Amino acid sequence: MNHPESLPKLKKLLWKEFARFIRVRDSSGEWFTCISCGKPQSVADGNFQAGHYFKSQLYAAIRYDERNVNGQCRRCNIFLEGNRQGYAEGLRKKYGQIAIDILDIKKNNRSKMGRWEYKALIQEYQNKINSYISGGKTTI
Repeated sequence: MNHPESLPKLKKLLWKEFARFIRVRDSSGEWFTCISCGKPQSVADGNFQAGHYFKSQLYAAIRYDERNVNGQCRRCNIFLEGNRQGYAEGLRKKYGQIAIDILDIKKNNRSKMGRWEYKALIQEYQNKINSYISGGKTTI
């Protein structure tokens, strides 16, 4: 029997809150612009995903790095396997080349989080979401 605060459950909850934060951060409520293709798209069509520049399965150290995860359309994220070239250009426009360089350096760091870290990050992203919403952003 899984404990309510098992690591798998905490990981799943953290991803849910983190991805929700990315969607709130990167949208106007009704619209978002894909980091990779630059096309404005409707949030309502279910096409809005939180896409990684460096794959989360391979690079756990930057799985929850806010620069590594941005609003991305399903076409770029899934069908174009991240549209890496477009994503890199989007990152340069949004954060500058230095962000890509930092992510590239940090990606191979070791990262092993315990329950406390997961709980702390879950709370942090719930707070950030609430802050965006209280600032006038709508929820996603």
